[in-house]
Amino acid sequence: MNHTMNEESMIALWRSIFGRSDIEPHHNFFELGGDSFAALHIIAQIQRSTGIRLRIDAVFSHPSSSALCTYLDSLAAATPSGD
Repeated sequence: MNHTMNEESMIALWRSIFGRSDIEPHHNFFELGGDSFAALHIIAQIQRSTGIRLRIDAVFSHPSSSALCTYLDSLAAATPSGD
């Protein structure tokens, strides 16, 4: 399992959840209309894709897809792979 998520995959996820094709890496989760329900969808998809379990506040603390990718990369780098 890939323990990180590239920005392209994250953007595709956000576009799918928000139903918009114009989302870019710098767009803010809250300005897009994000709420707790959307955040739960995002973290569930991230967990399915990466195996990383996030708390909902990770989305709130890193409110752009770019910032969330950077945060995921830092978690993946700090976690032993076990391979």
